[in-house]
Amino acid sequence: MKFWRFLLVGISLHIVVAGGALSPMCAYAAADGPQQEGSSSGECCDVDRADDVWLISTRHLGCPCWDKSDDELDLHVERYGGKGVGWIETSLDEFFSSADPTQRTMIYVPGNRVDWNDAIVRGNHARDGVLGCSHIEPIRFVIWSWPSDQIHGQLKDVRVKAARTNGEAHYLAWFLSRCDTETPISILGYSFGARVTTGALHVLGGGQLAGQTLPHAQPRRTRVALLAAAVHNYWLQPGACHE
Repeated sequence: MKFWRFLLVGISLHIVVAGGALSPMCAYAAADGPQQEGSSSGECCDVDRADDVWLISTRHLGCPCWDKSDDELDLHVERYGGKGVGWIETSLDEFFSSADPTQRTMIYVPGNRVDWNDAIVRGNHARDGVLGCSHIEPIRFVIWSWPSDQIHGQLKDVRVKAARTNGEAHYLAWFLSRCDTETPISILGYSFGARVTTGALHVLGGGQLAGQTLPHAQPRRTRVALLAAAVHNYWLQPGACHE
């Protein structure tokens, strides 16, 4: 807890992050790539933000991340090339080599029952809601796509995803440990994505999760917002599983 600051928000993502529904034009376009939030009149704003938008996926990796060495963690990486170009498959090496250590990186971790396309749509909505028509300096925005597709059977679905967040937390911690320590990082976690986030920061700080630790873990200062967090209210206390 002493290494990272968090804001716990117990209101739905749709209201807090998106600030209301996107206009039909913006909502339709969001599936392809980043868009700007609609104004109060329902129109897309005319601010041409130059954010660097990425998609990093662990959907193909499986859950037992502790069975993989550092060199074997092959994250799937895509970068948004702009309108008319769309998403371009690239590499983690490209992500790190093209980084500006002074530019803030914001990571959005979606919740449960989110497939590949929905992760992109929700990520774009979250980005538009947070940044909107703002003229603040461009950021690097990362959509963290993890295997949270809906499973048949409501109880089974929740139990499987709850267990899956432990491995996903290790993946996210591994990724964060390789980001430049000078880069300011913010994480927005929703529902089970909030559990992935707090678990990752616990592991990154040298903690143990699901009986496993991260080799050479080094805590870093991180800004965090948790929305509709699927986390027990005592988990962030000293001595608890995500302290």
